[in-house]
Amino acid sequence: MLSVAARAGTAGADLLTVSEVATLLETTKYVVYKMIHAGELPAVKMHRSRNRYLVSRNSVDSFLAGDAFAAEQTGEIDPMRTAAEVARRLHCSVDSVRRLCAAGTLRSYRFAGKSSHLRIPDSAVEEYLARHTAAPAAG
Repeated sequence: MLSVAARAGTAGADLLTVSEVATLLETTKYVVYKMIHAGELPAVKMHRSRNRYLVSRNSVDSFLAGDAFAAEQTGEIDPMRTAAEVARRLHCSVDSVRRLCAAGTLRSYRFAGKSSHLRIPDSAVEEYLARHTAAPAAG
């Protein structure tokens, strides 16, 4: 069986299909596609293919590690935060963050594993703050 890189004609590159990324992240292909379309996970669209993407292994590894420094340096991914980290940033409870995510007010991703993991991109927190922070009164 050919490797993904060989099938893509990029020998030496470590590229993964959406199915392979979903397996590594212990989630569904739907969530991976959602991340790709939201710009959270960089991917290369295959020529003349409607819904075929390849994702670099480095992007997936950085995402899994939650390595904010690598993400900022490469500009590849938006660092993901736990509900507890976001709660500290928003000065509210973890349950409040979970409710915001469940309502769709705060963009988030849920990953399966030994226990269910909720991750919120930094950009989603910034968007939420921009929408819900009152402008200073003029005067």
